[in-house]
Amino acid sequence: MNIRSAIRPACVLLLIPVAACYQSAVPLGPAERGTIDRALVGSWSCVDPKDASNRAVVTSVPIDRHRYDIEWRETPDHVTRYRAYATPVGKEVLLNVEEVGPARADRRFVFLRARPIAGGGLSIAVVQEDALKGKTGATAIHEITRRVADPALYGPFATCTATVARR
Repeated sequence: MNIRSAIRPACVLLLIPVAACYQSAVPLGPAERGTIDRALVGSWSCVDPKDASNRAVVTSVPIDRHRYDIEWRETPDHVTRYRAYATPVGKEVLLNVEEVGPARADRRFVFLRARPIAGGGLSIAVVQEDALKGKTGATAIHEITRRVADPALYGPFATCTATVARR
């Protein structure tokens, strides 16, 4: 089973089951306050930590001083595009990620936490819907902000290794 068939389109960037992905109509903060972390720029080979057969190549490039464009490539002809930017929350930095393209009529954000790991890779986690216990909207954003350092807020997303961009 490929990643695409296991999850709904707004969570394609996430290699996890649908129920785990919290989606928000509003971001954690404004895009104009985002900053570019050079450690997140590049091409990455990403693997689902729960199922090594779920893989994708993710390419992240800055489009201005605040935002990244992200290309999610499962196969040479299956590409989904996203826009992301960072929001500092306490001592953490979370990425606000939304799918872009003609198919998107409404805004839906998912929130990722990316941390460097030994060897130049990244460990990425996602804010889980279950961790918010039914909270939505401003109440959910407040809960994420309050619990940003709580490991129970997140679920595994991917382990990524830097790679050469494939085009």
